[in-house]
Amino acid sequence: MDISDNDKLQVARVMVDHATSIAVHSGNILNWNTLKKGVNVKSSDELNDALESTIAAWMNSIGNDLMNIQEPLHMLDIKNAELMRKFQTEQRPKFKITAKVFLSHWRSTVIKESVSKACASLGVSKLDALIVTFPVAKFGEFEHSDSTIQTNADLQRIKPIWKEIEALVNTGQVDAVGVTDFDRHSLEQLHSWASVKPSINQICMANCCDLPSDLLEFSHQHDVELLSHNDPPEMMSEKSMRSLLDSTGADSHNWTPSYVLRYSAVVKCRGIVEAKGYIVGAETLTEDGIEEVGFF
Repeated sequence: MDISDNDKLQVARVMVDHATSIAVHSGNILNWNTLKKGVNVKSSDELNDALESTIAAWMNSIGNDLMNIQEPLHMLDIKNAELMRKFQTEQRPKFKITAKVFLSHWRSTVIKESVSKACASLGVSKLDALIVTFPVAKFGEFEHSDSTIQTNADLQRIKPIWKEIEALVNTGQVDAVGVTDFDRHSLEQLHSWASVKPSINQICMANCCDLPSDLLEFSHQHDVELLSHNDPPEMMSEKSMRSLLDSTGADSHNWTPSYVLRYSAVVKCRGIVEAKGYIVGAETLTEDGIEEVGFF
């Protein structure tokens, strides 16, 4: 029996309204011809475009299986099943799979949740590299003054999250780990304290042409790879998250993003991008703040 668009909207609204956590999977956006592409597309615009298309595809795919669910799903996965790219076991050694996680809150459990979700979505047991952007509005923001990078890294808040990152390395779920926009002082502090050292530091070059000599010196001495990026400090705001969920007809006012994870799979030695996508976690707010729930 065909389901009307109005019925699909009603099902989507009920499912979102009864959920306490949501994970939106874009799937492999390289296979989505309608998405904006090109070197000039901002990563935040690409993310919003991918999520809008994913939610629309999910709503359109609602069928009798969802219509007949007896109880609401408190942990809701929204995805476009046709774009989910899983790697076969024999294929895995040919690819380098990297993920970058943008944390919205200082909750260490989000690291494991986001990495587990990424691995499950891709059908792999580990990531080759994980880079983390910590949840401070202007963390690592470049202020060009005498060619220095000014940051406000808070090692005490970073430590619990880094412990979770170290656990992922020790259990074999992640090989290499990195940070975003750390200056020499912040990088040295973390490097000295951590058992698993950061081996990557992504630097935003939007407002700076030359890297500080002290950062270059420290990175060279301790084998920290310096890479560039052009991502904004905040990939997904509450306003953007709620705007996306408005399309389902649900009450979106108490939703907040918890993380954005972007992954890419590159053919080793050839540099060809085989897959690229986003996973965004969101959760409901309580009177005391963020609802302490998981995604699984």
